[in-house]
Amino acid sequence: MEQDKKGKVLFLYPNSEGYGGVPNGIALLSACLKQAGFETKCFDTTFIKSPPLDHMARQKYGGVVKSDASKRWGKWDPELAEKIPDLFIQTIEEFKPDLIAASLVEMDYVYGISLLEIIRKKINIPVIAGGIFSTLCPEIVINNPCIDAVCVGEGEDALVEFTECIVNKKDYSTIKNLWVKKNGRVIKNPLRPLKDMNALPFQDWSIFDERHFYKPYCGEFPRTAFVELTRGCHFDCTYCCNPRLRELYRGLGSFIRYRDVDKTIDEICFLRKKWNIELIFFIDDDFLAIPEDRLNYFCEQYKKEWASHFSYKHEVKLLEKIT
Repeated sequence: MEQDKKGKVLFLYPNSEGYGGVPNGIALLSACLKQAGFETKCFDTTFIKSPPLDHMARQKYGGVVKSDASKRWGKWDPELAEKIPDLFIQTIEEFKPDLIAASLVEMDYVYGISLLEIIRKKINIPVIAGGIFSTLCPEIVINNPCIDAVCVGEGEDALVEFTECIVNKKDYSTIKNLWVKKNGRVIKNPLRPLKDMNALPFQDWSIFDERHFYKPYCGEFPRTAFVELTRGCHFDCTYCCNPRLRELYRGLGSFIRYRDVDKTIDEICFLRKKWNIELIFFIDDDFLAIPEDRLNYFCEQYKKEWASHFSYKHEVKLLEKIT
């Protein structure tokens, strides 16, 4: 049997706020695609679209200690910002992707679509949209002429399957977690069970500008990794997306999922060794809403495998408090 042809996926990260930090979702999806044999690249507008507006706002209202972001993120060049569409086209022409995967959140949706509209007029490449906005408002996203498919919910498996179908020109109309356009209509496929977190690969940071590794913290810019220990939340806060996600995934597995502590520590050690990480930022929806024995074991292992190898003063002090 002829082996399936592997191809290329170009991620679009239309960050319009100029705020650095490796996007955990894209890093995981890239790792999944590479694990399946695909090549990936990211077109990222973070440091060219605008000055660090989010960081400036946090400083203005006292959300963070004042610090000079330009020392780590560089100075914003308005002339370069005007060239973003051309740079996007150039990246596509050079990389020659089989698929563009756009990561969309609400505040960046309009800007992301504006870039895709320019591309659609010049180059015919399939586009799939994912991210929390696509999950919560799939009708809006799929009805845009620039979008060929929308990933609703977790995309680690769905994106790999979709890419395989695109590259090998196979039918993709029945892939779970995807809404796809076919023959003038939208096919809304059901969701697959929630992902086992222990089956996730380590994040792929190789596709990102290294400036993303630096996050403002206590007036400094340590090299920071965003890591998941759990997924889901026990609460129903009206301002949060979790109640909607819980309803969306009802009957498809436990909404609260735990990743093995030792595997999480392994990823942290991997990121520390490969990228010289100084600070870990846990992006769990509710980090402390975990069983006490699990928290105690995590603290013991974290202190043993991580804190003993480095001396970033703020995190060490915090660790000492909880242990």
